[in-house]
Formats: sequence, structure tokens, C-alpha cells
Amino acid sequence: PLLAKKDRFMFPNKTSLSILSNQMLPLYEQFDMFDRLEVAGELMNKVSGGAILHLNLSSPMTPDASVALSKLLLEKYKITHWAANYGFTVCRKTGEVHTTVGIHKQCPVCGNAENISYITRVVGFNTEVKDWNLVRRTLDFPNRQWGDIDYILKGRD
Repeated sequence: PLLAKKDRFMFPNKTSLSILSNQMLPLYEQFDMFDRLEVAGELMNKVSGGAILHLNLSSPMTPDASVALSKLLLEKYKITHWAANYGFTVCRKTGEVHTTVGIHKQCPVCGNAENISYITRVVGFNTEVKDWNLVRRTLDFPNRQWGDIDYILKGRD
């Protein structure tokens, strides 16, 4: 809390300071996925703890992809603390509930574009975005970038 107060004093017009982050590059800041990996890899082991890399994934991960991702993060980027954050789209229009991996503007199952909600990780657990506080709903979630696991494993071209 003390550092947050100092940040708000030094940067009174920066709304994002209402959200504290334990990441080198916060999820709401616009950076390429590979820039996130490089910065986290460079800085994470220079701090004494409390830092983690969150990867927002828009596709499910197979067991083999999980192993490959772990090896990539550990060996190439030297990242030891990371979490896979899945985004889920929930459709409630048809009387049934369709929950799919990924943040979709319309339901991949029935094509519905109304009554869509999203679930993803915030502050350690998965919740519906509509239940987040105002700053997280309007600043954090809309600015998160989602990457496909195959894109990450393929590497930067």
C-alpha cells in the first residue's frame, strides 16, 4: 500500500495505478507476447520473490504443449514462476449454457452474440468479469491480449 500511495502521488493522472500488479509488464499494458517473455525472463530472477508471468491463453493446452511451454519458459527465458490464464466465453441465450475456451464476441457453439459473459483469472482465481471492480472491468480486461499456445510455442518469426 505504501508504494501504491507513492505511485499515485508521483503520477496523479495515471488511472492504471489503481491496479497493482505482481508482473514485470501488467496484463493491461499493450506489449507483444514475446516482449512479455523477454522482459520477464530478464527481470524476474533479479527480484526476491512475488513476481509471476501470467500468460493469457485463448486455446486449450494439450499435455505435450504444457511440457513444451514449461521447457521453453525455463530453458530459453529463465522464467520459473508462471501461470496459464484461460479466458472462457459463457453463452446463456439458448436455454443451455455453452462454455468455451477463448474470448469470443459470439458463441462458437450456437453463434449467439447476446448474453455473452467472460470468465478468467483475476487476483488468483477465476471469476466472471462482470463481477470485477470497475477499474479492472474497464481498464484491465479489455486491454488483455490473448495468445494461442501454438503461436507461443512456434516463437517469434
